[in-house]
Amino acid sequence: MPENLRGAPLRGLLLSESDRTVIACAAEASHPREGCGLLVGRRQADGLARVTALHPAENLLADAFSDRFELDPAARLRLQRDCRKRGEVVLGHWHSHPSGVAAPSATDAARAFEEGLVWLIQATDPATGRAGALEAVWSTGLCGPVESAFQPVALILFSE
Repeated sequence: MPENLRGAPLRGLLLSESDRTVIACAAEASHPREGCGLLVGRRQADGLARVTALHPAENLLADAFSDRFELDPAARLRLQRDCRKRGEVVLGHWHSHPSGVAAPSATDAARAFEEGLVWLIQATDPATGRAGALEAVWSTGLCGPVESAFQPVALILFSE
């Protein structure tokens, strides 16, 4: 787990309205496939984490599956090195659900092996591709049922 995420589970994720819009637009552009990207920021002493930057990422599984995503591990490692220089970390990632459901799927839970990452899930309407609900969860590192693989995280949107 990244050093500044050690300890108690995250209570909330602070995300700017403009970053929320960027995620929604990227999810709509990738529809009917899942889109994805990385979340960079800082964990605060009050149990909240603040997203300071979004980094687009290619979904390596987009050509093979419409309901799965995989981020390039090399891209994440490069980003983690860059973040260390600024005192930030990769908080987690966002991905879209073209099914219209902004909640972790069984596939997500089976792949949530890394404890302490934020999973931000952007729903898109199956018929229109328009962005809908956005939800945040925190991975426990316990792959398996959704209920044990994730803990809910309050998503706190703010204007800049």
